[in-house]
Amino acid sequence: MIRPFPAYSGEESYTFVSYAHDDADRVYPILTALHERGFNIWYDEGIEPGTSWRDELAAAISAAGCVLFLVSRSSVRSRNCLKEINFALSTDRDIALAYLEETPLPPALELSLGDEQSIHAAHYDQQRFVDKLATLLTNSATHQAGSSFTKGRMRNHSQWAWALGFILILATASLTWYGYKPAPPDMDVPLTIVVTDFPNLSGVADLDWFAEGLPILVSDQLADSRHTVLVSRARWLNLSKHYDSQADLQSAAADAGIRYIIRGQILPNPDGPTLSFRISDLVAGVDVGARTFEDIEPGSIVGLAKRVTATVGETLNLPVFSRLETLSSDFLATDFAAYQAYVAGLRYYNRFEFDEAISSMQAALDIDPEFTMARARLAEIQLSKSDIAGAQASIEAIPESANLSERERGYIDGLRLMVSNNYPEAVNHFEKFVARFPYDVEGRQFLAESHFRNFNPEAGIKVLKHLSEQEPENHHVLSALGYMSMSAHRYTDAHSAFKRYASIAPELPHPWQLLGGLALIQHDLNAALEHYHHSLSIEPTFALSMLGKARTLAYLGDYDAAHALLTELMDNPINTPRDRISAAFDKAALFNVYGQFDSVERVLSQLEAELLAEKLRVALAYSIRGLAAYQAGDKAKGRHLINTAIAKAPSGGVPTRYLFARGLLELADGEYSAIPQTAAEIRKYALPLNNPDRTEEIAALYLEGRALSVNGRHKAAIEHLVRADKLDGYQYRLVTRALAEAHYQAGNLSSAMESAVRASTNHNLGLESEIRLDLEADRLAAMELAIRIACELGRTSDLQNLVDSALKQWPDIAKIDCDGGGVGL
Repeated sequence: MIRPFPAYSGEESYTFVSYAHDDADRVYPILTALHERGFNIWYDEGIEPGTSWRDELAAAISAAGCVLFLVSRSSVRSRNCLKEINFALSTDRDIALAYLEETPLPPALELSLGDEQSIHAAHYDQQRFVDKLATLLTNSATHQAGSSFTKGRMRNHSQWAWALGFILILATASLTWYGYKPAPPDMDVPLTIVVTDFPNLSGVADLDWFAEGLPILVSDQLADSRHTVLVSRARWLNLSKHYDSQADLQSAAADAGIRYIIRGQILPNPDGPTLSFRISDLVAGVDVGARTFEDIEPGSIVGLAKRVTATVGETLNLPVFSRLETLSSDFLATDFAAYQAYVAGLRYYNRFEFDEAISSMQAALDIDPEFTMARARLAEIQLSKSDIAGAQASIEAIPESANLSERERGYIDGLRLMVSNNYPEAVNHFEKFVARFPYDVEGRQFLAESHFRNFNPEAGIKVLKHLSEQEPENHHVLSALGYMSMSAHRYTDAHSAFKRYASIAPELPHPWQLLGGLALIQHDLNAALEHYHHSLSIEPTFALSMLGKARTLAYLGDYDAAHALLTELMDNPINTPRDRISAAFDKAALFNVYGQFDSVERVLSQLEAELLAEKLRVALAYSIRGLAAYQAGDKAKGRHLINTAIAKAPSGGVPTRYLFARGLLELADGEYSAIPQTAAEIRKYALPLNNPDRTEEIAALYLEGRALSVNGRHKAAIEHLVRADKLDGYQYRLVTRALAEAHYQAGNLSSAMESAVRASTNHNLGLESEIRLDLEADRLAAMELAIRIACELGRTSDLQNLVDSALKQWPDIAKIDCDGGGVGL
């Protein structure tokens, strides 16, 4: 191509441009625009014929005020460009990088240029890119010589002035400033920052875990400032995975409101691995600071984190914030292997793989029992799994004297309240915490969960909606928001949150499982099955989706397919004990529907060892086995198992369910005089009257109502059961079925039929929406009663509708015979 203008020759300062000739069609318009703005530009057009090419280049570089390297895939492979840059470095020229396209620098070049300022053409249109480049060259010239531009042209300064300016810069800063010094952030407009992974390119395998471990520590420290909003790891991973180009990703990050990005690499170096990182202003489109640290070793991560954080704080002019002083990090100088396990645990937790996360956190504690934050994270994960006893033990093992930052102390003190079931105080605690750290993601998540467990889902939803605006790509936030909305019967909001989750993390099985659960609650069985199929196509052994699919198949009447899927889940030793136990309970529920009570005992006793180890559901298993043994005719065994269940009620829990089971046996044996005492025992465990969860009252009224009904006190029985039917709480047996039977025995056939139909279609129960196969037998019995009443009343049209509904829900129905007494399997 014809060169657009003569290279500069004169006494004023100028910019030397290094570029690949293959890029001339892109380079020349940029140089022309800079030339027209009055910048003095020297490029290889200035080499006179007959001169020594190398000497001419060397002289031009040595006299330049700065060097502009136009980076492309061609220029980083060009031997001439590399020689020019190496010579510029050897003569201490200031180097500015302008990326014509997104191009990874070779490790050696990254090591040499890691501290240099840069700008990316992909972020702007041509004119805007030239504007940014002009600013970049101005800043570069200012840094290089303490000089400034006047009407677009550099003033020439003497060598001593340059040396003095350079010495002053070295004396007053520990990084490259690029003429950039933002004002302290406004309290109302904090800086949104993301710390990305620092990939290990050094070839030293022992440093691989630095890629995640170092950014986590840096983020933790920066989060201690009230003036920063740290983008969570979950949000950044979900945002970044959709972009192959670094330029596209940074543009998307800027559009998402992220102002600064901190990125770096661990690079090879003859003297040992080196950490090189840079701080980029995504709004201005320039790198505003960089630093290189040498002699990196596995045990140096804590010191590195502090130095990187200090660099960021100085560069962004952040007010003083607390340094990393927690015991959980200080010990890493010697026990860094524990931190490796801790980082792995966080990775598992991010994917909702709780059992693997627990194993990793426990491994960290096995290496160092005083790893405070690993123990706190362990408690948090155990709480997520509803392992209250385990979470309490983990929290209690943290000494009051643990050396924690204010923020980490806040986490642990709040968790201590949560695991002790003191959710009103937990709400107060985390409200104060959020006032102190208004942009802390986890603090607000804890606050939302505390509201939810304090039976105030609307307050929890409000917190999570606000947090989702700060973290729109955080799937943990969206998952919790959807679940709380679903529990509050706000199904449209739940669907919106779960669909958003699926859109940002379509490769995970979890969002599709949640969508399946939501569809199942709304009784859209075909949609539920579709979502579960999709989830299992991603991860064929994803236990939650296997369970959900089995339940859906059961509601579609395909008990054989449901049974086969549950058997596969239960019998596969690869699955966690928790998931195998859940499958066993669902299988037991199906056996109850079939009336195969001996099989109930067999399937649950098969996992007795796992149940005893889990502790959480061992009493539940004994109670279900006891009721099944009683129905199978072994009354003594049934009573023994129920009493064992009462004795083994989880520590810190309540024995309501097991006392209720004892009451059912008392009803079956005609011990009606014992019911008032059992009901009184149950009511002792009731929550305060201002709590909407009236589970204990429902259970007591159910037993009392049934006892009154069989004694012929039908009016009082119906009053008891109507009251129970109106309360919110967990139902151990279907109250509406018992109400239907009470009306039937009282001769109120129309009311009995209405209640029976309602019971047969009742899938959503209690304060939280859930699908329960353990009530399937009650639902079927209610349908049988409804059909019997339609037969007695001679309602042909009602009978046909009920039969159609029954055959749709339970295709295994064997007969519909009004003369013979109704319906049977």
